[in-house]
Amino acid sequence: MVDAVVNSPKYNRTVLIISFDETGGWGDHVVPFHSHSWRMDRQSLHQQSHIRWTRLQTSFVVVSPWTRGGNVFTEPADHISQNLFLEAWAEARGTPFRSAEINDWRREHMSNLTSIFDWDNPDTSPVELPFAETPHSDLLTSMLDGPQNCERLFGDTIQPPIPYGNQTEEDSLVTEQGFKSVRGALTEGRYLVIESNDSTLALAISTDNTTFIASPASETKFDVPSQRFVIHATDPTVASANTFKISAGADFDGLSSMYITSNLTLGTKDEAAVFDITFLGVTEGYVFEESGSGSGRFLGMTSDGKVGLGDEAVGMKIFAVSF
Repeated sequence: MVDAVVNSPKYNRTVLIISFDETGGWGDHVVPFHSHSWRMDRQSLHQQSHIRWTRLQTSFVVVSPWTRGGNVFTEPADHISQNLFLEAWAEARGTPFRSAEINDWRREHMSNLTSIFDWDNPDTSPVELPFAETPHSDLLTSMLDGPQNCERLFGDTIQPPIPYGNQTEEDSLVTEQGFKSVRGALTEGRYLVIESNDSTLALAISTDNTTFIASPASETKFDVPSQRFVIHATDPTVASANTFKISAGADFDGLSSMYITSNLTLGTKDEAAVFDITFLGVTEGYVFEESGSGSGRFLGMTSDGKVGLGDEAVGMKIFAVSF
């Protein structure tokens, strides 16, 4: 299917979205955020949930000339997001519609996926995919027969046996080193590298002082510990919010005492500055506005290695890294 799309003369105006359900793909199955609405059933004395869930995290792959490069899309999304994208697409074509089945809470908190695309820089160059074997099919009907073939191979079960004993504690949590550029409104859960032009935000640690500097950008991005930062939502219950505190070298529980303050020094979590982080698109990147103290100034880096807060918004590139 992907081969057919990318080799089609219509590839330059096509978006293919391949979705998985709640048990497939590369989903990171964690408890999703939800609304705060609930009521009590007086007759049964049980809480009847009126909570609106986003369902379990589900995966989908977007194949198009505007999503090439393997980027990390960080906005909260579920299957509804694909409907919202179709609404946005139809509106851009001058044929708007509105799906009555989508409630207001989902419209407010779920992404419409438009930020995943780099509309200014499409890449229609040829795509070479690795060879994949043809799925097994019935010899008589030529229809796909995956479950029946599993029963034949694995003794009356439609699932192959779990290969217990082939993984140890040492390799069970192995993480590949690498980096991917980030697109979309930010959410928690990643180590981030923040770049502006050829400079990267970093800590300069000495015995006397610790300051922020604009260090030369690393090609590998993930291998310089002083350049890694973690964002912490000011309200973790609202995944679509864009106000964060930023820690350096922190764990994901936010226990580090190395938080960026409004004076660009390091302090505790209570002393941390609050940044309004806005995604302006792939070309312009992210803007960091210090909003907690009311200064309204923007984080920036200069070519001579200085980091400061100024009156002019400066777009930054962000990379998610693993190491």
